[in-house]
Amino acid sequence: MLTIALLGLLTMWLLASPTVSPNIYRTLLFKPQKNRGNFQESLILNSINGAQEIFFFNRQGKQLRAFYFYVTDDSPVLFYCIGNDGDIEKRALLLKSFVDQQTNVFIFEYGGFGKSAGVATLDSVKNDTEDAFEFLLASFQLEPKDVILYGESLGAAIASSLCEKLQPAAIITKSTFSHLWRAVSETSFRLYPSWLYPQLDPESDLQRADVPVFVIHGALDRKLSFGHAVTIYNSIRAPKFLLILAESRHAFMTEGDHQKFAAVVQSFLRYSICRSRSEAAALVGDVDDELNNSSDVNAVILINYESQADEHCRQLCQAVDLYDLGT
Repeated sequence: MLTIALLGLLTMWLLASPTVSPNIYRTLLFKPQKNRGNFQESLILNSINGAQEIFFFNRQGKQLRAFYFYVTDDSPVLFYCIGNDGDIEKRALLLKSFVDQQTNVFIFEYGGFGKSAGVATLDSVKNDTEDAFEFLLASFQLEPKDVILYGESLGAAIASSLCEKLQPAAIITKSTFSHLWRAVSETSFRLYPSWLYPQLDPESDLQRADVPVFVIHGALDRKLSFGHAVTIYNSIRAPKFLLILAESRHAFMTEGDHQKFAAVVQSFLRYSICRSRSEAAALVGDVDDELNNSSDVNAVILINYESQADEHCRQLCQAVDLYDLGT
């Protein structure tokens, strides 16, 4: 009798686990109604230079909302993956900061967030991110090498999980976790082992990355300790950079930290896009050589991009806490 009772409890325990019954935990993971932007933030959003509100359909036929801020052909596009709450309006000030720094930005809302239709689940959010990326490339005649992924918190984990597949020029993670299970175990009672949690694992995902990775975290983050950032950074094999914002929390940045954040992100964007274009120019040169039609123009382009990448990299290395350019 006791054995049957124990087996029954074990079965119930397994059936209620995050992997088997993700809908039980969906409202804990996604909070689309929390921290939504106010009227003032909406005004700021719509006043940003080059702002275009866009609606497109995901693979389920649900309409998703996005904003595209085009500034210049000289900048990559920052593909912004939001965290687990709020909407685009809530990011208005940060978006304005990026655009003021002459950065093109594409930001979208997952299904169930803001003005996007649907209900957010872990799988749907991943699919929406991939659909938004493909929409961006197709609609604005871009290549993956023209885009840099930027994710905050849960959005950074989603971006990391897709980095290998999407093949952007680079990726920036801010205030994210090294593994979902570790994040949960730090903030609540550890009821299940790691293998019963969804495998959202930026540490492993970014270990496989072959593009530059910039890891950013606030030293005073009370939701996710900056130890997550150190763990992720140590696992990366590609060129990598780590910035710990000394006076910032999970989302909040002091004015001083924000100024440093904005400047260093700009250096990383310039470094990454010059590095990506240098590799593309080198590839063109290899093809020309094979055809016995080597072009001096391509050689000049290659040297120019390599020189710019080296200079931006030097500035970046001076500004961050840790870096490793790999081999």
